Amino acid sequence: MPIALWDESRLAVNAAEMLNNGNWLVTHFDGKPDLWNAKPPLLIWIQASLFWLFGMNEVTLRLPSALAGLATAGLLAWFGVRVLRSPLVGLFSALVLLTTSGYIDRHITRTGDYDTLLVFFTTWYVLSFYRYLEEGHRRSLWHTGIGITLAILTKSVVGAFFLPALLLYTIATRKLLPLLRQRDFYIMAAGILVAVALYYVPREFVSPGYWQAVYDNELGGRLGKSEIGLVSTWTWYLDMLIQDELLPWLYVYPIGFFALLHPAAPPKYRRLALLLVICVAFLLTVISYSATKYFWYEAPIYPLCALVAGAGLAVIAEVIVTHLRAGSRPWAVILFIVCVFAWPAKIIWDECFYNEYESDTLFGKYIRHQAKEYGQIDSYTLLTGLGYDSSMLFSRLAAMREYDHTVRVLYYWQILDLRQGETVIVCNPKMRTQVDSLFQTNAVFEESPCATLLLLAPKVNR
Repeated sequence: MPIALWDESRLAVNAAEMLNNGNWLVTHFDGKPDLWNAKPPLLIWIQASLFWLFGMNEVTLRLPSALAGLATAGLLAWFGVRVLRSPLVGLFSALVLLTTSGYIDRHITRTGDYDTLLVFFTTWYVLSFYRYLEEGHRRSLWHTGIGITLAILTKSVVGAFFLPALLLYTIATRKLLPLLRQRDFYIMAAGILVAVALYYVPREFVSPGYWQAVYDNELGGRLGKSEIGLVSTWTWYLDMLIQDELLPWLYVYPIGFFALLHPAAPPKYRRLALLLVICVAFLLTVISYSATKYFWYEAPIYPLCALVAGAGLAVIAEVIVTHLRAGSRPWAVILFIVCVFAWPAKIIWDECFYNEYESDTLFGKYIRHQAKEYGQIDSYTLLTGLGYDSSMLFSRLAAMREYDHTVRVLYYWQILDLRQGETVIVCNPKMRTQVDSLFQTNAVFEESPCATLLLLAPKVNR
């Protein structure tokens, strides 16, 4: 899948320029400080480091998302084993997460965006805080603080969205006053503030106007006004979750809540159910009232919902294997997993190979193929038919770094800047038609819909 326009490709440009210019504090886009993407650069740091280690390409760009997605599933499995003392709940929760349609989607685990890393950190700190209140281990409180800090440094204020929910849960379980008596709590809170300030304060000093950009893009602007001018109903997220994103596991949730709330279940199961409901309800309420709505805003709830479905599947599996001999129970569990997860896994697999993309995002793949099959071309112009094409800009940066090519870029309104003798790469059929109308051309390399054209004599006087 080519690098997507807007967010993913813009992050790719941020990471590539950070590696090239050596400025690890201020993210840049097209050579200028980036005040449109005002989020902290934790993900950009990781991506830039991976570019340095493994090269600039789609796989390297998306590696943090893939690893964070797997790590979140592993975190659920660990939580089930170590905290809930139920390996089946942990196993099924992890498998549910990895076969949830909304989680294995664009802008989340399938692309190099912020959200999968954010989900890992928010899940980490929510579950760590739950464990701290249950068991009182200081280490769990430190994990909570580290998770909150990294979540904020990943996606700004969004990383802290679960904090009011954790406060409500602490009040509901009558553990607020004991928490406030703990010195470690204040050390943790101070550590979070200091760590976050160590980025935000220098960034404003070096790039004035950054704090205003944070407010405009991360706080008041998106909450009060739709970023793209679309009006959605308050139930937009609920409708998506019910009709698509949580399928097919939505139907297992009643059994999951039955398992967690059953009188015979350990009390900590009931408290976990309360925590999950509060967190999911709070986040959905906040993003539903926001004027700007995108489907990936709901991503942090997927692991929490997976825990509920995992508990339900564990109950079903236990009912089935209880009546079997001890020696055959492991095989019965394996058969149960295959029967339950085979079809959802196939659906996810098929969706991963169904892609919609603009032809103008194919420059990167085409340049790599051209360099491998026809390496003589090392100086050319990329011509896009789009008015904004950050994917093309990343392809240019990657070609310059990986192959030492000389590359310039032109947008459709700059087509008259082309000159006789120039080599131009086009992937948009309409742009190729326009080029052919202006020049006699020779296609020196081609892989539909992209082509490398040598511009010969002009057809019209300009």
